[in-house]
Amino acid sequence: MSARSNARRAVAVLRRGREAVSAIEGQLDTLMALLREPVPEIDPAAPDRLAGAALQADRAFSALAQLRRLLP
Repeated sequence: MSARSNARRAVAVLRRGREAVSAIEGQLDTLMALLREPVPEIDPAAPDRLAGAALQADRAFSALAQLRRLLP
């Protein structure tokens, strides 16, 4: 595998990791804003969305661990 190919794969892995962490941050920001309302009304699907975002982040972090094999 060429250095250029490894670099592209590394960039893709890093991008997925950033997107997954951003998704968790967005879900948490939304939940926190709702909880600050005088009468909090949380969407019943919110915990499932947060769990899904956490699962994506876990997969992204696993991929980041594989990144070590791509670097010299």
